[in-house]
Amino acid sequence: MAGYKEIMVPMDGSDNAMRALDKAVELAQFHGSKLVLVHVVDAQNLFSYSYAALPKASERILKVMEDRQGAEVQGKEVQGAIREVARQHGEDMLSAIEDSLPKNIDVETIYAVGSPKRYLVDLAEKRGTDLIVMGSSGLGAVMGFILGSVSSHVIAHVKCPVLVIK
Repeated sequence: MAGYKEIMVPMDGSDNAMRALDKAVELAQFHGSKLVLVHVVDAQNLFSYSYAALPKASERILKVMEDRQGAEVQGKEVQGAIREVARQHGEDMLSAIEDSLPKNIDVETIYAVGSPKRYLVDLAEKRGTDLIVMGSSGLGAVMGFILGSVSSHVIAHVKCPVLVIK
């Protein structure tokens, strides 16, 4: 039986993504596959990145303001603080997930900023990924139609099989 050499798992911290990871681990153990965990922060929505990360971003912004001693804080400084907190949050999440996985699985983590839809498709094509296992967006029918889900876009544009977990 031909197995999967590389299984990509987009990670956003959602319950559906964690269920997808469980299935990907099962498949990786069966096929001896490498897991590639990918967290992509949407550059367009950076300011609403994560409710969990917002308090930390606020702390960084206040620190920038304090360091400036009342001088005007530029938008780029605020954006930089949020970008840094988003990066740290994403990398910490990937690291914690990697540490929780069985030690006999080869794991690579990738953190990126960009359009998750395009980034995942481009990365899968560039790497020659054999399978993508991902959680469904959970947006619901109406919101998914209006906004378009990442999973729908990936399914429509990648050449490899995609397993979507609810």
